[in-house]
Amino acid sequence: SINPTAGILLNLTPDHLDRHGTMQHYASIKERLVAGSETAIIGIDDSWCAQIAERLERAGRQVIRISKRLPLTDGYFADGTNLMEAVHGRYSRVAFLEGIGSLRGQHNAQNALAAVAACLKVGLDLGEIQPGLESFPGLAHRMEQVG
Repeated sequence: SINPTAGILLNLTPDHLDRHGTMQHYASIKERLVAGSETAIIGIDDSWCAQIAERLERAGRQVIRISKRLPLTDGYFADGTNLMEAVHGRYSRVAFLEGIGSLRGQHNAQNALAAVAACLKVGLDLGEIQPGLESFPGLAHRMEQVG
């Protein structure tokens, strides 16, 4: 049994239904995985994950919401290449992706938001996080620049 400080659930799409049968079953498995963490960091851009975030919060779990598309009242969201923190509707930039070729695209903004939230949760400060984002080499065969 593990008890992680942070569990991350970015999104749910019908990619693994051959193994899980239904989206409901797949979502319940993913929900159990993040429910066992001290804090669940959840991307709320799809309805499945948004519902999981709501259920966990109602059950008394700590939830940090992230969005690659929507400004949030509380949580972390992308505003173009700026990664923003929202606290009671007040926004501040916590990091940026401008000029980081390995983190192009909304999906990478979501990945970076989750990483920022997790890093802050475990006690890193913003001065450590931005250099980490800037030094990320990217993944092989993913968004590689050609030519």
